[in-house]
Amino acid sequence: MTDFNFKDTHYWLTQLARFKSYVTDKVAYQYEERHELLAMIDQLEGLIDDGGVSAVKEVHAPETSSELYEFLENAPEPIIVCNTKLNIIYGNHIAMELLGLDKPNSPVRRYLLTFLVKNVAEFLNWVSGSSTHTVIQELSTINGVIAFEVNKQRIRMKGETLFILSMHVASEAMDESIRQWELWYRNAFTYAREAMFILDAERRFIAVNNRFCEITGYTEDEALGQSPTMLTSGSHDEGFYKEFYETLYDTGIWEGVIYNKAKSGHSYPQDLRAVALFLNDESSRPDGYIGIFENIESRVRHEMDLKDASETDPLTGLMNRNGFNSTMEQLFAEAERNGYTLTLIYIDMDRFKQLNDTHGHSYGDEMLRVLSGRLRHIMKSDDILARLGGDEFVVLLEGELTEAMLESILNKLLRHLGEPYRIFDTLHDSSASLGVARYPNDALSIDGLIQAADAAMYQAKKNGRNCYQFFDKNVFDQEFAQEEFINQINTGFIRDEFIPYFQPQFSLIGKEIVGFESLCRWLTPGGKVIAPGGFLPEMEKDKNLMTKLALSMIRHVFRTVDILIRHDFRLPVALNLSATQLASPRVIEHLIFMSETHPDAAKLIEIEITETTLFEGDPAILDHIEQLQEIGFEFVLDDFGTGFSSIYSLKQIRFKKIKIDRSFVMDIGDRHNTNLLDGMIGLIQQLDLEIICEGIETEEQLNYLVAKGCRVGQGFYYSPAVSTTEAAKMLHLNISDV
Repeated sequence: MTDFNFKDTHYWLTQLARFKSYVTDKVAYQYEERHELLAMIDQLEGLIDDGGVSAVKEVHAPETSSELYEFLENAPEPIIVCNTKLNIIYGNHIAMELLGLDKPNSPVRRYLLTFLVKNVAEFLNWVSGSSTHTVIQELSTINGVIAFEVNKQRIRMKGETLFILSMHVASEAMDESIRQWELWYRNAFTYAREAMFILDAERRFIAVNNRFCEITGYTEDEALGQSPTMLTSGSHDEGFYKEFYETLYDTGIWEGVIYNKAKSGHSYPQDLRAVALFLNDESSRPDGYIGIFENIESRVRHEMDLKDASETDPLTGLMNRNGFNSTMEQLFAEAERNGYTLTLIYIDMDRFKQLNDTHGHSYGDEMLRVLSGRLRHIMKSDDILARLGGDEFVVLLEGELTEAMLESILNKLLRHLGEPYRIFDTLHDSSASLGVARYPNDALSIDGLIQAADAAMYQAKKNGRNCYQFFDKNVFDQEFAQEEFINQINTGFIRDEFIPYFQPQFSLIGKEIVGFESLCRWLTPGGKVIAPGGFLPEMEKDKNLMTKLALSMIRHVFRTVDILIRHDFRLPVALNLSATQLASPRVIEHLIFMSETHPDAAKLIEIEITETTLFEGDPAILDHIEQLQEIGFEFVLDDFGTGFSSIYSLKQIRFKKIKIDRSFVMDIGDRHNTNLLDGMIGLIQQLDLEIICEGIETEEQLNYLVAKGCRVGQGFYYSPAVSTTEAAKMLHLNISDV
């Protein structure tokens, strides 16, 4: 006799009751067969204790295992028996056929896990655990994946634990679940906040939701069966829709803004997300489409308002720089694509700063408003006008213009913008400077075109203002190189590359060093030493640069002399200052400061100026000279004989020394010039002033000057200007801290 452990007796009694009903109603059974099966079922019912679901009892199997086999084999549902390793050791004919195990040569022992579709871990825990509840499990069958209600019964047969798994197709449960999900999805679709639609493979509406009807104005009945072309607004060409569907075919999704039309005819922007549906891998084209969109008209309008505000100049109502740049990008792209010309006119008002400084910014603002009105009146409505900032305006013209047409426009601008401006209670005279640049002649990029027009405008200002100037690349290249050079000079100041060299002054008789003149040199990072002729002409165009140079030289000379003094240096050192530098309060303040912080050095430093400095017409220069003399500075007059009136120079300022210009020394031997030199030497000697002769290069020059009573000179005959270290060596000073 074989022992069975039956758990969940209620379930098995239920199963037997269902089987009995099945046998009773089965017409195919003969009377004898039906009677025999019913008797066997009654016997099995007697063997199972129906005391409750929780009852667990040892019962005996039928008299022979063939009786159990016959019972399972005739069951109306699939039943399988597995061992603890979940190997299928038996399946009734329904299960064998369903799982494909009835085929010839198919192995009898099969692993149950190979038929599980998902939730494998949960199913294993359920089989091996003590739980007796029914589970729903999907199995892979010859008819595809089917969901079954699975019940289990643990039994003991021949000392081995087995599991009897009875499976009932969960059609009702699954149908109910599907119906429930279908209801949820339908409600989510119908009442979604976004408009939604579904198209079939032929791109016909087969479903639309409530929001779709609200936005488009079409009812569900009106939309179903129709093509989405009923919504097209005409804002997009065929190429747009071709690319739209190609993207859907290739990637399965399209996202973006599309302009569609409602039933009322109103066009509006949609934020659309469209998805192509491929129901199987073999589909060569989408089997349908799903679309979700929102009406973003209010959002777009708000964004446009913000964009307009950010791109409009509040003072004049014209485009500002942001608006101009945005418009320029579009027009420039079209010009590149279509090959047409753009002409940019850069406008800067002359003497605008004077109006602001004299009357205040309210007057300047009013002038800009009047100016913008004149521009609108002069130019055509489709011309691009913008205020870039301050009193700078631009006009952008599209298309080819002849020279005559363009000059007519420019002259018209000059004439109207140059008329007097009635501003509140005053009449202001002004004019305009115009710079003109054209694409593609003058530049091939937006920034390049603006830069070219701006450069041409500045050239017009240099040419006298109230005129226009076409872009000239040669002039631009020169100015660009000049600007780069200025940048290098400023970088040199930051790196402290401008330093003093010292040219010794010798006794013409004893040949010993009696003084030095400090001369500026630019020591570049590469070690190149640049003389003043390589940078001073450019610096002299900019007062700020000249001031920087003076401050740097004053600092270096004072500190160097202070170091030399520690080594018993007691010779005078001349420091050159130009008219621009002498007129600068910053330079004078710095000289005073350095003389206070380096008093010993101040006693040896002399200020050297040229004759032309005294004729600059700036009273500040004479005041500053007097101020410096009062605190002890001695002055040396340089380039004597080259100025407007050498005698007048000697009368105006008390000089300690006079330097005869090198041009007179170089011409020694020329009778006429030698007579002039003799006269100057005699005059200075009569005034009892020290004479320094510059530019001595030959022994002949030296001998002549000595014969005339000159005692001090400098020039290449003795030495060029040298570094501080070399100057110290010439004095036999062992200095390592300079």
